[in-house]
Amino acid sequence: MNQEIKNSILTKIKEYSSISYFGISARRRLCRSKQGTESNS
Repeated sequence: MNQEIKNSILTKIKEYSSISYFGISARRRLCRSKQGTESNS
């Protein structure tokens, strides 16, 4: 495997992991805010 391919795969993995991390945290925040509004009403 040559270095360029390795680097591109690594950057793709980094991008995907950061995106999925942000997506998970955003989803958690959404769930928390939903529960908060339900308990308030």
